[in-house]
Amino acid sequence: MIKELEFKDSVDFYEFLMYDKIFNRDYIFRGECSDSFKLLPCALRSENTNFIHYAAKNGELNHDTEQNQVECEYILLQDFLRHCDLSGLTIPHVERLKNAGVFFRDYSFLHELKRWIFEDLHECAGLAQHYGVPTRLLDWTLDAYVALYFATTGVLENEYNKDFRSEYFVLWALNIFELGEPYKQQYLRFIKPSYAGNPNLCAQQGLFTLIEIDNPYQTNLPTLDKPFLSAPERQTLDEYLIKDNKDYKGESPLLYCIKVHKDLARNVLGHLVNKRYDASRLFPGYGGAAQSVREKLLLDEKTNIFGKHTFAKSCIPEN
Repeated sequence: MIKELEFKDSVDFYEFLMYDKIFNRDYIFRGECSDSFKLLPCALRSENTNFIHYAAKNGELNHDTEQNQVECEYILLQDFLRHCDLSGLTIPHVERLKNAGVFFRDYSFLHELKRWIFEDLHECAGLAQHYGVPTRLLDWTLDAYVALYFATTGVLENEYNKDFRSEYFVLWALNIFELGEPYKQQYLRFIKPSYAGNPNLCAQQGLFTLIEIDNPYQTNLPTLDKPFLSAPERQTLDEYLIKDNKDYKGESPLLYCIKVHKDLARNVLGHLVNKRYDASRLFPGYGGAAQSVREKLLLDEKTNIFGKHTFAKSCIPEN
């Protein structure tokens, strides 16, 4: 169901990239600069709980409950769409948000919801997630090279960060062929927002996964024996796959965890840049062009993006 691969040699890794069958339309990809990072969306990471609550409700966290978590996520999404609308930016039309959020915050109807996130908010949540608003969506891409770009740049930008300790960066590959049909999964959803009007998402071939939750209000009402409502379910994607696909007997794994030694990061990034997978391509516009100039420092074995000097051995072949 879940298969882990490990690479410490660049030749072996490039052969794998070129010839392995997972690099076709059956899989989507996610890159992480550390193998310690979990497949957990930003809004559900425990270290972000106080930030999300404060940003949504301007106060300290009182009770870490599923209901409070959903309210905060919805308020942040509503605020994001309100600012977009007031700035004249195109946003997906959602009837329930036509007035709410522009003049006032309204989340009273959350008490009636059966699934979170609402289906008519999927597009809005994808837009917000792509631009940094914490949601329970997890970023993926159709292009493995895009995922590797984010993983390797993350490694090199943390090269001199003493608090960043990781021996491997990771390329995750998720079997969308087996999991993508709605009838196959009760809670897992794949969300691909429209690329029109979103050049970054288009360039990065982005999409998202969502693990929905049932009735966060209806099924967890407080009682005398249980005065506080249930805590948020912080289930990682790999945990979900193991739990909800116990009888899976397919020929291909549902999820690959491809670990690549950090010493190969500079070599791999150089390979990607040579194939035109750089910031100017993945972030179309002036900002991406400027970032491409800075990328040259990441590829120099004697400097990093912050200009620090090192005599570390280069991973880039001399020829």
